Parts: sequence; structure tokens; C-alpha cells
Amino acid sequence: MPCLVVSRKCNQPREGIGLRGNSYHLPDYMPASIEKFRECRHVLEGVCLFDDYYPISARATTGGYDVYSSPAVVGGLIYVGSGYWNDGKVYCLNATTGSYVWSYTTGYWVYSSPVVVNEVVYVGSTDGKIYAFGPSSANHDVSIEGVITSKSVVGSGCSMSINVTAADVGDSAETSNVTAYANTTIIASQNVTLSSGNSTTITFTWNTTGIAKGNYTISAYAWPVQGETNTADNNLTGGTIYVGIPGDINGDGTVDIYDAIILAGAFNSSPGSPKWNPNADINGDGTVDIYDAIILSGHFNQHYP
Repeated sequence: MPCLVVSRKCNQPREGIGLRGNSYHLPDYMPASIEKFRECRHVLEGVCLFDDYYPISARATTGGYDVYSSPAVVGGLIYVGSGYWNDGKVYCLNATTGSYVWSYTTGYWVYSSPVVVNEVVYVGSTDGKIYAFGPSSANHDVSIEGVITSKSVVGSGCSMSINVTAADVGDSAETSNVTAYANTTIIASQNVTLSSGNSTTITFTWNTTGIAKGNYTISAYAWPVQGETNTADNNLTGGTIYVGIPGDINGDGTVDIYDAIILAGAFNSSPGSPKWNPNADINGDGTVDIYDAIILSGHFNQHYP
């Protein structure tokens, strides 16, 4: 049976790979990973990628007679053509174990060596066709899992933070651009690289200087990665923020005694405190204190509109 053999070390191939002529047949009893085959010059029924006493790391059998195609190894997979005689297939094998992943039957023998570009496998067949397989069956999918704002009311000219959680819910490592928006206006963006099944949280700062007063819907978007088809989870809305007069803590459009009462109730608090109110932290320094009270008093009795 024809056989693909991959070695951990290829030192000095004697007379090429897959050439017909004097050859050494690979014994059927040779188990993968432990056996050694001495002075393999050509393999009439396979490919030999090692010389002398170098150990075999993977061994797989194709369905044809000879394997003249040199394998391409990309992303833990081996792609190789088989021929001639009765096979004419392109095989995908596990590079570690040599186990079968998939195959495709072309119209005739496959002597050419596959090339993999952007997860697409290109290979020619003696049936006169060039085949392209892919993109691979890998599921490319990034998503936005959470959009959390530090407060629901912010004074015009003040800043607040927005925590965006991006995740890789596919089965390949991905790099995506994550962008935070206030309505349709970009707040900030950042590239993130994630491995499959993992997530990360990015903290964006929204400085409202020059932003018109009113309500803004905060959202985040993970730009689709190559090969991604499910984009329904790339966008997530995190709620509405009211941009008003600094000191209008309750967001009713007026800085008055009701705001002062709220501030007094949260006075000397910080995140984690039982009486913490992020909206009362007018200047966004992480503490409700005298500086916030000064800002409120400076706008007292102002209203919008």
C-alpha cells in the first residue's frame, strides 16, 4: 500500500522523494513513532522524508500506488496528493498522528504538491484541472459579549469609562478591531488578538468635551475576521447615557436640591462602598468628595434645555 511517512528529522535524502527506481518497501508491521527505517532512498509506494536511523513521527496510508506529491504542512495538517493507478485523491491528514481528516477524488493522478494560502488548498491534477479546497472548515467567529458603562449620567466635558468584552467563539486564533460607539460616533477602537475560546475586556474612555447634551446609545462592534460568516454576535448595545449639565446627577435637565441630596448620600464613597453612586462622581476620579460638590454648586439652578 502507498504510504506517507513524515520524519522528525530529514538529514540527507539520497536521491529525491517519490522517484521510481531502486527502492526500499516500507514494511507493514512498522508502527508509527517508534520504528526506524535505514537508508530510505526512494519509496515506490510512498514518500520518505528521512534518512538513516531517524524516527518516524507519523505514518498514513493512501489508496493509490505511488505518492509523488510532496506534502504541505500548515496549521497541524498535512495536505498531499496521491497517484497513480486507482487513487487520484488529495488527502488531508493530522500532522501529529497521521490520521485521516478528509480526502477528495480528482479526475486522475495527483503528482503536484499542494500549496496553502489563506487556508485555501491549491493543487493540480493530471486531469488538467487545478483544485481549490477551502477556506478550511475552521469556524471563524468573534463576538462582543459585554458592554458595561461606568455611569448612566455624565456631565458635558467630563469623562466616563466603557468596558467592552470581546470573545473568540470560533476555533481559530483571531485578531479583530473592536470599536465603541456613542450613537454612530466612534468613541475609540483597539485591535485585540484572541485564542479560541478566550475573551478579553477593553476599557475605553469617553471624553464628552464638545459632545452635545442629550441621550446616547453606547454600543460596541467587533469587525469581522477573514472567513467569518456569523456576524450577528459582532455587535452589542450597552445602554443609554445621558450627557447633561455637570451636577445634574439624576439627569432631569436641572441642577437642583435633588442632585445635592444624591451627592450628599454618596459623599466620601468610592467603588465597592455600599453608598457608592457613580453618577455622583461628577469629575470621574473614583471618589465622591468636595470636588464634586464644588462642580455641582457652580452649576446650581442651571437647566437644559
